[in-house]
Amino acid sequence: MKEKMFRIREIHIEEMTTPMGIDVGQPLFSWILETDESSMAQKSVRIRVGTASGENDCWDSGRMETDRSIGIRYEGQKLLPCTRYYVRITVWGKCGIHSAAETGQESGSCNDTRAGREAEACAEAETWFETGLMNTDISAWDNAKWIGAPEYAIAADTISVFVLEASFRIEKGDRAGIVFGANDHRLMDRYKNESLLEGVNYITYVIDTSVQPANLEIYRVGYAPEDDPEKPLYVIPVRDCKTGEEMITPENKHLEHHLKIEVVGNGAYTYMDGHRIDEDKRIASYGEMISPRCLNPLGLRDVTTYPRLCNVGFYAGENSVAAFPTGLRIRNLRTPAETIAVLSPEGKTLIGECREVTDPTCHSLPMLRRKFDVKKEIRKARLYATARGIYDCCVNGRRICEDFFAPGAS
Repeated sequence: MKEKMFRIREIHIEEMTTPMGIDVGQPLFSWILETDESSMAQKSVRIRVGTASGENDCWDSGRMETDRSIGIRYEGQKLLPCTRYYVRITVWGKCGIHSAAETGQESGSCNDTRAGREAEACAEAETWFETGLMNTDISAWDNAKWIGAPEYAIAADTISVFVLEASFRIEKGDRAGIVFGANDHRLMDRYKNESLLEGVNYITYVIDTSVQPANLEIYRVGYAPEDDPEKPLYVIPVRDCKTGEEMITPENKHLEHHLKIEVVGNGAYTYMDGHRIDEDKRIASYGEMISPRCLNPLGLRDVTTYPRLCNVGFYAGENSVAAFPTGLRIRNLRTPAETIAVLSPEGKTLIGECREVTDPTCHSLPMLRRKFDVKKEIRKARLYATARGIYDCCVNGRRICEDFFAPGAS
């Protein structure tokens, strides 16, 4: 009679086949059975894990009476980092009713232990997996440091969440500030915005020390039909939002101060010398709500996002001399809040009515290379790599794996 087919078609570890670099101390094993016997059902299973093919020096589950073939947890010795482990799975199944003439004795066939009654099938397969560093601390990387290009790739016309920081000193006069969101291409083409606008556009945060207390004036130009370059959209006293303390006084107005603007999509929070000086308090159904100052004429939620970073720079008012000793710093808002660009790090001084902007866009991506010589025949090699973002790795010009968007969500 034709031998009945019964085999393990696939073995998965942590839902992957032959995974490398897993950092799970107790991985889950699953397998897919294949048979041409319509009445087949798994009866029991044995899982062996070892550091060599066919070995069980790490774990031997023994024969477990179970029909589960998904999510069987490893319960052996502690797994070591950077190690290959071999997994051998043996499955026994009920093979239905057969006559003695139909039963066989080979692995993968039916073994008639009770001739003419229920028969037993056995299937076996082996696979492997490799552990990663098994340690999230930097010590696992021999205290390696992050490497990369000296500058970040920046697409200024798409960035809508960012931080701008600048130290400034009004040496003469009373007005200085920061410009951003300038020359947004969507507002320079009437067919690319809801209001059919076309022309000059920018947002300027101006510190005006001619009054007491000093004011933060926010000018928005070219974002909405009603925008006026001579009329500020908002005027906010430069005071701590919680304590009411004035940050700029007649005694210190010509000293150096630090202005920080956190743009969070359609609005922004503003800080002076480390104190938040601008936020929007709104009344919601559950009480008072703190929101960013709205800069988008379309609102804060479910709208086309304005502003984006676009062109950024410096501002000085009429009859004023404004110095920015360390230039203008652009940072990511989210942790670890790295600096992605610095404009005029050597310093910038503007004299008289002046608004100077530049495009910080930089599209070049880093290519990191290292040459090395191999002195002996290679038996096995592993590269342990990760990135704040994604990476692609090649050896001698050829990609070393078929993965895309490595390292994934890790």
